[in-house]
Amino acid sequence: MASWLADVARRHFLPPSATEAITRRLVSGSNRVTGNYATYEAALSGLPAPLTWSSDRYLEQREGAFEQQRRGIEAMEALSIRAQARLFGLLFPLTTSGRPRQLRVLDFGGGFGLDYVLARRALPAAVAIDWRVVETADLAARAARLHADAEISYVDDISALPPTPFDVAHVADTIQYLPDPRTLAVLLGELDCAAVVIADAPVTNRSDDRIAIQSVRRRGARYAHPIRLFGRDSLPSLFAPAFSHAATLRQHGGLIIDGRMSPNTGYVFLRRTAASDQGED
Repeated sequence: MASWLADVARRHFLPPSATEAITRRLVSGSNRVTGNYATYEAALSGLPAPLTWSSDRYLEQREGAFEQQRRGIEAMEALSIRAQARLFGLLFPLTTSGRPRQLRVLDFGGGFGLDYVLARRALPAAVAIDWRVVETADLAARAARLHADAEISYVDDISALPPTPFDVAHVADTIQYLPDPRTLAVLLGELDCAAVVIADAPVTNRSDDRIAIQSVRRRGARYAHPIRLFGRDSLPSLFAPAFSHAATLRQHGGLIIDGRMSPNTGYVFLRRTAASDQGED
């Protein structure tokens, strides 16, 4: 597995210029970010339409997209480079895990479980998976009814999880939508998580965060919600009390912010120990 991860890393860290033009074409016009608000609440009051996280139409569209992607992944003879790149950050902590024959994941904001499908497709059958998705109440209930099995389950309250350790807390395309991301960083610091992987976070070259409104047009429906664009050092600082910054990941995709492409960024944070803190000194 380590050699496979090394191969993915070599390709993954190549400059993303080859995919930028394609990404720009895909997201422009259907996914844009505008505005600059002092607080999350101010952005919320400036929305052109109410939040739709729990509407039946939104959930049906998300589930339909999940099913389409799941079938595509299962039909692949081998995972695409893009799929391997997405998995790299998630599986990176596994190379130092004390439980190499089992992967325990807390997937915060994991939707219907697409990353579980990728991980299951990539890992040998001998590696057992315990995947816990934390989602909104409506999505968790729908997913639990239709997609839960022996390896993946869905909850809407972290306190409902059993007190077991996790190899990875996975937070993909989620932390930017929280009213206060620091609350999540503190919570993950209190849980027994060996590592935190942040994926698909919008990070700018600014020194401070910016709160804006993201407008999305999807299959004839329009959605809008507040979004936080993180400053260049915000996320490492946010997780620093409990986790050390192990890696920054260039990722496919991004947002059009004020008419310009801003690529997504990922991070790998490892739990601080006495030994790791001494190594940093």
